Amino acid sequence: FGCREPTKDWFFKDEMLEFEKEKILTEYLVSFSRDESSKTGKYVQDEIEKRGEMFVNKILKEEGHIYV
Repeated sequence: FGCREPTKDWFFKDEMLEFEKEKILTEYLVSFSRDESSKTGKYVQDEIEKRGEMFVNKILKEEGHIYV
């Protein structure tokens, strides 16, 4: 999921984190384009590039689904 600032437009934050906690989502990545302190990529495509091998494995080997 990508948004500008975590305090302003991180839609469904609580629900998505709960889904991850309950293993409904196996991994939930968020990118903040205006948050310089963010530990994730600045944009969603940065995170995809950084974790490319994981994305390939999820799609091709684990029959995973990725939503952007």
